Amino acid sequence: MVITIQTKKKQYVSTYDVFAELFRWTKANHKKITDTKTFDLDEHNLTNVEETLIYDIVEINSTFLVTTWNLSILESDNILMAKMDDAPPGNVHVVPQSIEEGYIPGYPCYFWVLPEEEIMISILIDGQRKRGIENFTYYMNSFLTYCAKFVIYDCDSEDCVKKRIWFSR
Repeated sequence: MVITIQTKKKQYVSTYDVFAELFRWTKANHKKITDTKTFDLDEHNLTNVEETLIYDIVEINSTFLVTTWNLSILESDNILMAKMDDAPPGNVHVVPQSIEEGYIPGYPCYFWVLPEEEIMISILIDGQRKRGIENFTYYMNSFLTYCAKFVIYDCDSEDCVKKRIWFSR
């Protein structure tokens, strides 16, 4: 997986660098899990993806285990509730489907990223209803476009415009 930054001269960022930046950005400044949102469904008029947050990200021997929390209001036995108050990623309380104040319905998805092999594995746990691959792809595109330090600005004009960064699956 290679990230191409489109500028006058193409620049490349490694897969490891992208996920190391996601790790840094997620864990920076005691960020709350709700602060890890990279896109808004209403703002982008999206109907084919669910709002996604980083539930946790861990680096293990230059690989990354990324757990996303996919917000869902669908009635299902597999929906969980995550406490979304001031908890940072990795320290969120999850309970089976009981509606309590401060909890948000959704489900986790798990991704193991092996940058050297340029492989991303979606891990499906027994009873899990979805893999969340579409959500994660959209999440990463939004992260690279709006949040990562790799965003390039075109400041030749009066208004700086963000250049598009492409994330290949």
